[in-house]
Amino acid sequence: MKKKLNLSIKISKFQLALFLYFAVLLILSGLFLSYIKNTLIEFERSEPENYINYVIKNLSNKDLDKLIKNNKVKIDSLEISKKSSTAAYKKLIKGKLNIQKIEDNMYDVLIKDRKIFTITLKEKSKVKKLGLLNYNILETKDLISYLDRGIVYKDIYVPDYYKVIVNNQELTEKHLISSDKLLGLEDMYYYEEMPKINKYQINNLLEEPKVIIMNGQDEKMKFKNNTYIIDLKNSFPQYKDYTEALKDLSSEVDILNIAKQWSLFLTKDLTGGQYGFSTIQTNLIEGTNLYKTARDWAYGIDITFTSDHSFKTPPFSDEKITDCVIYDENAFSCKVYFKKNMIIKGRDKIDIINDYFYFIKYNGNWKLIKIIAAEE
Repeated sequence: MKKKLNLSIKISKFQLALFLYFAVLLILSGLFLSYIKNTLIEFERSEPENYINYVIKNLSNKDLDKLIKNNKVKIDSLEISKKSSTAAYKKLIKGKLNIQKIEDNMYDVLIKDRKIFTITLKEKSKVKKLGLLNYNILETKDLISYLDRGIVYKDIYVPDYYKVIVNNQELTEKHLISSDKLLGLEDMYYYEEMPKINKYQINNLLEEPKVIIMNGQDEKMKFKNNTYIIDLKNSFPQYKDYTEALKDLSSEVDILNIAKQWSLFLTKDLTGGQYGFSTIQTNLIEGTNLYKTARDWAYGIDITFTSDHSFKTPPFSDEKITDCVIYDENAFSCKVYFKKNMIIKGRDKIDIINDYFYFIKYNGNWKLIKIIAAEE
C-alpha cells in the first residue's frame, strides 16, 4: 500500500513538472510569436505609406482638437448637426487615404482628391531583427493640416436663375462667390438676360449637407452629392427635336433657312451685295465675332477663289435639327445637319453641314450669334 502511495506521489510530481514545462513552453512560444508579429508590423510600418496611414488613422482626439484650433475652424450657420468638430474630423479621416510623395520624406495626404495633410517623416533608427529583416523605424517630424475651408465644404455651380437650398436654407449673396459668363459663349451676352453661372461656396460644415436645387420651372434637379463639387453648369433644358424645344422659346425661328443661307454664303452662292454679305448680315449682330468672320470672308480675297460649281436637284437633303439647348426663352442652340449637293467639274461633290447654331433675340429679332462644329 505504501509503495503504491509513493508511486502515486512520484507520478503526480512528474505530471506537475510536465505541466509546468509545457506551460513555460507555451508562454515562451506565445512571447516569440508575439515578437514575430510585432516585428512584422514594425517592418510593415517602415514603408512610408503604411506608416502614414497608421498615424493618420490613429490620431487622438487631443491631436485633432489641436489641429482644428490651429486652423481656426468656425462652423457655418448652415450647419444643423450637433456633432462636435472633433467627431466630424475623425469621421473624415476614416475615408480612403491617397498618399502622394512630394519630395524625400514629405508626403501629401488626400481624401477624395482633397489635400487634408502634409506630413514630414524622419528616420528614428535602423534595426535588424530575426536575422533577416533590416529596416528603418520612422517617426513624424511635422504634420500640417488643411482645414481652411473646414471639415466639409461644397462648391456649387448652377445657372443664375436656379435656387439652391442647403439644410432647408436658401443660399443668398453671402455664399455667392462669382457669377460668370458661359465659357466660349461670350457673344451670347449681347442678349442682356442671357443666364450666367453662379458659383456658391459653402465652408465649415461638419457633415454632408442636404442640398436641394430647383430649376426655373421649380423642378428638383438630380445630381451627385458625395464630392466637394456639385456642377450643374450644363443643366439647361435639352431636347432631341426642335419642335419639342419650341414650347420653351418666346417665338419660332427658321433655323434651317438661316443655316442654308450661311452655307450658300460660304460657297459664294448667296444672293445680295458683296457676295451675299448684305443678305447674311441681316441674321447677324454687328460687332460679334461671327459678324467679323462673315465680313472678312466677303471682303477678303479667298472668296474669289471659290471653285465654279452647280447644284443637283434637290440642292439640300437629309435635313435634321436636333440636340437643342434652351438657355432662356430668348437664347438657345441646336445642331443642324444637312447635305449640300453640288457638281464640280462634272463630278458630284457633297458638302456636309454638321454644326451647332446659337441664337439670341436681339432688339426683338432672332439673330445668329455663333457656330460651332459638331464632333463627327
